[in-house]
Amino acid sequence: MDNRNNPIQCEKISARTFTDSHRRALCACAAFAFGLAYELWAKEEIESLGATPVTKAKTEPVKSDLKTVFLKKLKDPDSDSEKIIAMAEQRHKEGQLSKDALTEIKLAA
Repeated sequence: MDNRNNPIQCEKISARTFTDSHRRALCACAAFAFGLAYELWAKEEIESLGATPVTKAKTEPVKSDLKTVFLKKLKDPDSDSEKIIAMAEQRHKEGQLSKDALTEIKLAA
């Protein structure tokens, strides 16, 4: 097979054909072993370790998750409900918690 996976005629096979095929096979095996197979298959640019783009990590829960977090904290017998409501109100002011969720948290306290 050539570099485009087309069959090569018997008369045109040489030592160079064998070495090229062998190297392609080794590269494919290494890509599979190191998880780069998708990037090679999709013909995407493979990023080096130093040039990895920085993505913003998800540090804040989603609005619906915030409501469940506050409700779980309220169920804890050792928790201070006033502080939890104050934190929920602050999150509502920042736009991270909906008004309905804030109302539900206040009713649960």
